[in-house]
Amino acid sequence: MCAHLTRERASLLLEVAHLYWDEDLDQATIASKMGYSRPTVSRMLSEARRHGVVTVTVSHPIERLMALEERLTQTFGLKEARVAEDRADGANGPGAEVAQVCGDLLLEHCGPRSVIAVSNGRAVGAVVHHLPERVWPESTAVASFHLEDGPDICRNLALRLGGHYRSLPVPLVFDSLKNARAVRSEERVATTLELAARSDVALTGVGAVEETTSSPLLRRWMTPAV
Repeated sequence: MCAHLTRERASLLLEVAHLYWDEDLDQATIASKMGYSRPTVSRMLSEARRHGVVTVTVSHPIERLMALEERLTQTFGLKEARVAEDRADGANGPGAEVAQVCGDLLLEHCGPRSVIAVSNGRAVGAVVHHLPERVWPESTAVASFHLEDGPDICRNLALRLGGHYRSLPVPLVFDSLKNARAVRSEERVATTLELAARSDVALTGVGAVEETTSSPLLRRWMTPAV
């Protein structure tokens, strides 16, 4: 507080400030209540700010998240990133907050006629579960993996969007090149893979990248440690 502000003046400014900021009275009401003109009350409020009787802080938790998003995009050269507070323990996939943010981002890049490729996993399933519903009868969800819950997630995504879905009816990885080529030549498999390849957007989880990962796909193709 500045030295030239007297105790009596400070008390008056505090009273006006409490009426305006704490009791949410407008300046005209305060002026009538205290016997001043509205311009005088306005000057008192400005004086209260100037002398530190009132301090205003503009803040929101999202500000920190937005700063983290900017750091991510700059560090990894991303076009876009979203960060959310996750209150889940992580044992059963991401929490609702993370899933909702992912779902909102997905919808920002989709439209009523979009083709969306979707993989499997708890994280992807959580995003689909929390995805806002749409009425997009011309949209198509395509399962790019026939692993675990992949087909169910694809079907659920189509239900959330009100559109169609195509599932891959066979495993993605085969033990022999001959079997893989034979299956790939089947019309349903070929059209599903082609549809996934030209999808407008893909919803997929990052997955674990350790040697002990539970992902059969990553276990098969991960480079062995030297």
